[in-house]
Amino acid sequence: MHLSMLQAPLTFLILPNQEALYLIYSISNIMYCSFISLNASIYDYGPTKPTYDDRESK
Repeated sequence: MHLSMLQAPLTFLILPNQEALYLIYSISNIMYCSFISLNASIYDYGPTKPTYDDRESK
């Protein structure tokens, strides 16, 4: 791996400007929300979830 490939994102992260911080925050926020929705979808549509008829009969 070239050093210039690593240098560009590193200098971008080191720069204390507002846009970089906001970009990092928004990217981490999007990843966090997608992770939560992925977990919710796995939990909702997993094999252990009872069907609507099972919940209705109880």
